[in-house]
Amino acid sequence: MKYFLPIGLTLIAIQAFSQTENKQLPARYYRSLGIVNFYEHNFLAAAKALQQSLQINPLDKEANEMLKTVYDSIGTKQLSQKMKVRSQAINLSFKKGADADLPSVKNDLRSLGNDYYNRSVYDSAITAYKLHLQNNAQDTSALFYLANSYFFLRNFNDATKYYESLLALDKERADVYNLAGVCYQNIDDIMKARDYFKQCLILNQDFPVAYYNLGKAQYILEDFKQAESNLVRASEVLPNDKDVLSLLGKLYIETGQREKALNVYERQFALNRNSTTPNVVLGQLYYENSDFEKSIFHLNNALVTVKDNIELQNILGNAYLKLKKYETAFQLLKQVADVLIERKEVQTATANAANNFKHYKEAKEYANRALALDKDYKPALQELVISLKGLKKNSDAKKVQKQLKGN
Repeated sequence: MKYFLPIGLTLIAIQAFSQTENKQLPARYYRSLGIVNFYEHNFLAAAKALQQSLQINPLDKEANEMLKTVYDSIGTKQLSQKMKVRSQAINLSFKKGADADLPSVKNDLRSLGNDYYNRSVYDSAITAYKLHLQNNAQDTSALFYLANSYFFLRNFNDATKYYESLLALDKERADVYNLAGVCYQNIDDIMKARDYFKQCLILNQDFPVAYYNLGKAQYILEDFKQAESNLVRASEVLPNDKDVLSLLGKLYIETGQREKALNVYERQFALNRNSTTPNVVLGQLYYENSDFEKSIFHLNNALVTVKDNIELQNILGNAYLKLKKYETAFQLLKQVADVLIERKEVQTATANAANNFKHYKEAKEYANRALALDKDYKPALQELVISLKGLKKNSDAKKVQKQLKGN
């Protein structure tokens, strides 16, 4: 049967190790400690104790067999096979009376951590790496994967701690500066994150994701000019990355660069024609550019997934109105007007569509709704005149015309 380490149960064993870490106890002590931990299902603590036993007495058959059993229980085939090879070498050396050439067990806990890491069992990986680092504090590989394990568990504070420990040993790791920067960004230390991304790019100018991360940090800090420069660089190297394009497009809109935003969102749309955000933004941008056919195309695409978005329906209705497709415009705008009852321009646009569609009674109703909000609103008064004339109420139309002239 295979077992995964119950992390909490290792505490007693770890405490026992810490109490004796400054002394060299006999091999049989660590072997016994390993056996006790094994039967308590503290498999990683058992592995550490048995490895210590074998480092003192490499030819201890019982410790060797027990460690193989521990690895079998954890389900680590590679290390289990390694212990089998050691057992064979030990047996052969006793028969021949020769020194055994044994595979080392020094880094087995790191290998065990790697096995857990590769299977995404990050809690157990963390424990294995920490046990390994008790006796191998300078092992940058173990520090890196320990920090990554915390990172994948979204424990950014502890991830940062071990990335920093690694950088104290190796200051040339561009990848670690980038990862530490992401951690600092996630704990809202944006300025430190920015500085770490910069350091990453000083060490390695060909690090595309760092340009995006740096641009994002600068965007948050409202340093838009520098953010644009780095996001453009990222988009050149990562032309199909939706996160890069999304943030760059957002920056262009916030800084009023509408044509550049249009280009970026068209690139996003080309990557996924059904994606909601590019269709929404393109629908709005094309409307602002008076390209109503394209606006309608993208807004209809967007409304497949955001059916109840009343603001998009309003823009779509007005786009149809601009193209003189009055019946479709009216059907859309009357739904909008019945929701956005406090918006006089919406009521007036609905009245305009109704008048052009020769639905004068409804046009009069919506024009009056607008005038109830603002009795002197000229566009609504004009629509009311048209509707009254259409209803053959010329006397009432003349009164409204007088009011218009008075305004």
